[in-house]
Amino acid sequence: MAACPSTPSCTDREKIRAVGGEKGCSGRVEVWHRGSWGTVCDDSWDMRDAEVACRQLGCGPAVSALAEAAFGEGSGPIWLEQVECRGTEPSLQDCWARPGDSGACRHKEDAAVNCSDAPRTAAPTPPADPTRGRLTGSGRVSLPVIMCIILGALVCLLLALLAGQVRSARAGRRGSERAQEPFPEAVYEEIGSSPAWQKQARFSGSGWCASLIEDTSTVLFPLAATQG
Repeated sequence: MAACPSTPSCTDREKIRAVGGEKGCSGRVEVWHRGSWGTVCDDSWDMRDAEVACRQLGCGPAVSALAEAAFGEGSGPIWLEQVECRGTEPSLQDCWARPGDSGACRHKEDAAVNCSDAPRTAAPTPPADPTRGRLTGSGRVSLPVIMCIILGALVCLLLALLAGQVRSARAGRRGSERAQEPFPEAVYEEIGSSPAWQKQARFSGSGWCASLIEDTSTVLFPLAATQG
């Protein structure tokens, strides 16, 4: 970034950069102050400071906090010395530090970071489609119409299931009523007038008569023999 104007549109994330590394997530730490970019002295520079710097860069957690101009010496002012972050600050500018214009630090002591991720950029929001949700020439159907069709189909299916259950219940009730009815009188009449019944009665009568005749002869003939 060549410049960061002193306006509200320049955010804290835009007031820091990593120079000399890859993809802007590793390199010498530089911050924007008083209209120009300057470096950070490595005095007391540690992982908590690197965590804040990487988060401000949008590059995820810090991997290492580097010192002694690991990515080369910068130029211009040294804006911060003795940076002491707790690790939870949103930016290096929110950490406690001494102004770096005292002349006690040199660019051979420029601080650097190595972060874990590539810088994250917000995805642009796609423009709203004015035809979305309407029936267009291409045949798209709006969501309310689709919901109405689905609900109508579900209602029809439910009614069909209820009708089937009612028919099944009626059929079962009729079957149980028929099972509990006694035999009709016609069945008794057929059994009473059956030829097999009559034949059995005749056979039973003839057998009884034969037995009676035999018993009578046994009684009469000895009596006749005695009389003779």
